Amino acid sequence: MSLNIIVAMSQNKLISIGRVIGPGEDSSSIRIQSKDNLHSRIGEFLIYEINKKFVFLVVSNRSLKKSLPDYYMAQVELSAEDIAETLGIENSLEDIEYELTASILGYFDENLNALVNPRINPEPNTLVFLAPDEELEKILFLKKQNEIGSAEIGELLLRNNIKAFIDMDEMISTHFSILAGTGSGKSYLARVIIEEFMKPQNRASICIFDPHGEYSTFSDDYKGISVLKDFRQNSYSAKTKVLIPGYNLKIKISDLRESELKPLLFNLTEKMEHELFNVLKRARKKANKRNSQEWTYKDFTEALEDLELENEEEIKQNKQNNTGTLDAIKWRFEKRFGQKNNKTNLFSDTEGTVLRDIFEVGQCTIIDLSRIEEEEQQVLSSVIISKAYEALVRNQNNEVESNGFENSLDHPVLILLEEAHRFAPVGQRDKISNSVLRKVLAEGRKFGIGVGLITQRPGKLDQDVLSQCMTQFLMRLINPLDQESVKQGVESAGRDLLRELPSLSKGQCIVCGSAVRTPVMLKIRKALTPHGGESKKASAIYFEKTSEVVIDGKKARKASFKTTEEDRDLWELE
Repeated sequence: MSLNIIVAMSQNKLISIGRVIGPGEDSSSIRIQSKDNLHSRIGEFLIYEINKKFVFLVVSNRSLKKSLPDYYMAQVELSAEDIAETLGIENSLEDIEYELTASILGYFDENLNALVNPRINPEPNTLVFLAPDEELEKILFLKKQNEIGSAEIGELLLRNNIKAFIDMDEMISTHFSILAGTGSGKSYLARVIIEEFMKPQNRASICIFDPHGEYSTFSDDYKGISVLKDFRQNSYSAKTKVLIPGYNLKIKISDLRESELKPLLFNLTEKMEHELFNVLKRARKKANKRNSQEWTYKDFTEALEDLELENEEEIKQNKQNNTGTLDAIKWRFEKRFGQKNNKTNLFSDTEGTVLRDIFEVGQCTIIDLSRIEEEEQQVLSSVIISKAYEALVRNQNNEVESNGFENSLDHPVLILLEEAHRFAPVGQRDKISNSVLRKVLAEGRKFGIGVGLITQRPGKLDQDVLSQCMTQFLMRLINPLDQESVKQGVESAGRDLLRELPSLSKGQCIVCGSAVRTPVMLKIRKALTPHGGESKKASAIYFEKTSEVVIDGKKARKASFKTTEEDRDLWELE
């Protein structure tokens, strides 16, 4: 049916915006002349008809085409009615017109389940209308409400009655990133995404590397995921687990490869690295003699002692002296792994957290990294991500896990990295976590390992790592370096939308990439669980610490070092 006939039949349904002037700067855009200020905002969706098909557009730019004479605009003492009467028009805004630039998204092809560019620009004078809500709901998103794999992130920024459902399967299989400036709401958005992934229609297996300990509010202690009814259905109930390195999360020393030992032993010279390889080789041989694949602290130190004895013999024969090098490795190894120096208790000969404890269907595991140093954070993430990747590769190849069922995986997993620039810093490809991430992002989708990168400093994130994320959530970015980094690393967002990044408000974002059919501007929904990433309210804390209360009829003031009323004996009574 022709759009013109539809207009005649239902004038109240379609809102006329204006008419086509002609093509834009390129073949994928057109120019529209309009008097409608309300429905011509950047990011708004429009339609026109061509060959009996509805073609969708999105407004990418807007400029003033025709305005009132400058003289009248400067007369602030004149009312709008006075200006209209002077000009002989009914309304002072009647002569104001806008020129819109709109990008052509295409018509929806149900067979392809995609938007298709008609490859023909509309004729000048073609009517353009506001896209109806019901049509937008059909074409924008790949998933529908409560459908398996759907994630309700929020609502369209300019149409708050249209909910946004993102495709979880695409986000996991092709990776995603959340890029935002400080205070824009990136951690809040991540929380909403995690909530959606843990709902009954999704039941994901998630592991979060949390450098600041702000995701622990998902746990039962904070009335998090497993307590709320939104995360329960029949026999399913979402679970959370908080792992603290050195307490209920440990790494076996034998799980550390040479590449992961290097950053822990700090400032190794090339000669030290060469000798470290020899020591590890001998330590593994000692383990093999015990019919074990797991070398220990003792194996390593004994291997060092063997090399030191051989070195003494070489010195007697006037050969090369490696005493200083071996002593340096020994000192570094004891400093990191010796019982007296292993303060975090992260590394162990016998204990090691198994994959099945971290990755389970319907479980969100938070690894609280806030108590360990940055090198240990990188090594810990490298070990766990590598083990998960190798387990999924073995599963796909139908290979048996040599270390037992506990370290096997038979389902896809999602790994979230908060402060991702710490794990994949730009210009530091030698960082162990950086190299592991590049490999997993490039190859992991084939085996079922998805990665989500969250950062407030995209300019400090390795561009190769960022470019592997096929879905992006872009929030307010003001720093020019970060904006340029996004332009270079994010291909799916057009330059017009990227210009909107500094003007986004807190809780607003642009979503683009494989999880949506076309880039959209969204307002993030309210989180169901308590947020742990809020900034501290200094004034409220100061006031609360010095406020007066009444105890047994007497005025009391809280001591500056206490905040809880239960510590009554430490209060200063007047």
